[in-house]
Amino acid sequence: MSAAPELAQLARQIPAQPGSLTIGTLARELRLLASHPERWWGRAAYHPDRSEKMDLEFTAAGITAWMMVLAPGDPGRYCDCDVMMLVAGDAIEESVADGGAVSTTLRAGRARVHGQGQVHQIRANSKGFAITLHVRGSA
Repeated sequence: MSAAPELAQLARQIPAQPGSLTIGTLARELRLLASHPERWWGRAAYHPDRSEKMDLEFTAAGITAWMMVLAPGDPGRYCDCDVMMLVAGDAIEESVADGGAVSTTLRAGRARVHGQGQVHQIRANSKGFAITLHVRGSA
């Protein structure tokens, strides 16, 4: 016997919380942004000696979005996003966890979730540029 129909009915009865930005909502908006590169690809600025952060206009209320173009050989940029995604190139993320510093190789197309207020550093991990998209709930 399945409880799915009853759960679906209960879910319809729970009103949506206006203005609530969950990690799931932010991840969905990040994927939506990544799926429309015409909105941000032309803004990429490639500087061979430094990484760049470019703010992006975003239409969803309470959300701040930006793109980073990570230059090869640059020590990287600190970031305080809630969710990020590597969209081009190779990059690595360095963060501080309970057990100490942790380095993670990023995979293109995968949303990476960070704890609220967790600062991390990202940098290019090859001889080429890398591009990442970032989203933070500002509400």
